[in-house]
Amino acid sequence: MADYIVNRTDTNAPSIDVQEKRVDTTSLDVALFGKIRLEYGERLNEDLLNVLENFACPAVEGSTPPTPDLTETSNNQLENPTIGQLWFNSSTELIYFWTGTEWVASTSREDIAANWGQILHGQQLPRPVSPVSGYVFPYEECIWSVAPSVFVGKIGYVACTTDAQSTVTMQYRLGGTNDIVNGLANYLIIGIKGSAVQQGPWPTPPAPSPTATITPTPTPTITPTVTRTVTPTLTPTPTATITPTMTRTPQPSVSATVTPTPAPSNTPQPSVTPTPAPSNTPSPTPIAALIGGNFSAHSNVVNGATAGAGIGFINSGAIGKTGLSTSGPTRWLQTGFNAADYEISFTADYEAQFPGSSWYSTPAGNNTMGTPGTWYNLGTGRAFSVGTNRDIVNMFVNYTIRRVGGGQTVSGTINLGGIAGTPV
Repeated sequence: MADYIVNRTDTNAPSIDVQEKRVDTTSLDVALFGKIRLEYGERLNEDLLNVLENFACPAVEGSTPPTPDLTETSNNQLENPTIGQLWFNSSTELIYFWTGTEWVASTSREDIAANWGQILHGQQLPRPVSPVSGYVFPYEECIWSVAPSVFVGKIGYVACTTDAQSTVTMQYRLGGTNDIVNGLANYLIIGIKGSAVQQGPWPTPPAPSPTATITPTPTPTITPTVTRTVTPTLTPTPTATITPTMTRTPQPSVSATVTPTPAPSNTPQPSVTPTPAPSNTPSPTPIAALIGGNFSAHSNVVNGATAGAGIGFINSGAIGKTGLSTSGPTRWLQTGFNAADYEISFTADYEAQFPGSSWYSTPAGNNTMGTPGTWYNLGTGRAFSVGTNRDIVNMFVNYTIRRVGGGQTVSGTINLGGIAGTPV
């Protein structure tokens, strides 16, 4: 008999012997026909179509890593893959290749994206956007991490974590106090298309332990010792008794005795002390709680990196700044005042040369300017930020801060910008 010897590309891999009258459907995922085999056209055409399709079929639901669902194939395809064979996973729309032991995804630049920066407590991490296709990665295809950014003072407690939808918990307490402060966190989020990252379980932030109260040690009081004083006893001295001698007493002559009448003395009248008139004490000048000013933050980074910049109004009264170059005051509210008593309103202009590769956030949310004239309470902090991984992005903001219900008002500007990648 004259058999076909079918050789693989790799000379070290074994060849396949096809007998002349047979059809080999077990060595590969395509049929191999013997030299004198008849009626081979239909199966050969199917094999050519399968190759063109890259053996497209869905994956087994929940399999990690993904594997083809052989119950969805028409002719037992993908049961006998060979090294280097391609499979199009129609569940995730990704190409996989066979290594000899497992199917591995073949990724491209558009399948991975990331962004990073700073974010306030209670905000949600912005999802990565592919710089090539503009694909916005769902949180199920993302991994991320957060870490504390800035503390103002000595720390007694801190909690920094997220939930399944990437909402940030960033709170701390200064040593010696019992007040929990909302803070600023650094974050990194990476999207990998088709990864179906396993979510959770999510850690529960530890409860803060109470600040120890120092009980002062009482100062001992010296009790004086009472000294008994001896009171002397008076002994009466006996008085001698005189015995009178009988003598003749002459009769007294009566003479008039003039008793002078005392002249009235002039007693001076008491002097009247005038009552002083009350003086007018000037009222103290009230302390201005708000601190206005102009802020700026910019980043200019090398090719292939992400540029980000941000200004945050932290509820402790401090200003958080992100960027390679920043300026402006360090606080927006004097110490001793409650941030929840104040609110902010803004209008802004935003421009990006490649919107699909850029993003921004305002007190109204991610990638939205909100409605002009809306007031946002500062009790949880508010922030403005921009980012890009390709070329230029800018934001210019006019803001106003006021006390809720009336009172002091301040205004200012925020100028944010970033340059990344190769300018076009």
